[in-house]
Amino acid sequence: IETIRGLEPGPPVPKLSQLPFLDHFREYSIDRWRRKLRVEPNTFDGILSMIQEDPIFYNNLNNPQLPVEIQLAVFLFRVGHYGNAA
Repeated sequence: IETIRGLEPGPPVPKLSQLPFLDHFREYSIDRWRRKLRVEPNTFDGILSMIQEDPIFYNNLNNPQLPVEIQLAVFLFRVGHYGNAA
């Protein structure tokens, strides 16, 4: 007897942002922090302190930018996972 098993596509599974977990990872799981951002928390803080006052991160438009620390975290994640630096 042949059995055919097929899965019908279900509803899409919503994907949650990992950004809210960064503070938790920094406090309780440094290894996860490193896997996500590919830098130590102290290095992240150093880079942030060097760039956070740069005018490129601020505009006078009606669409505000994300906070600098979030922009930096997104950049580091993408460079570490999808760029040539991986």
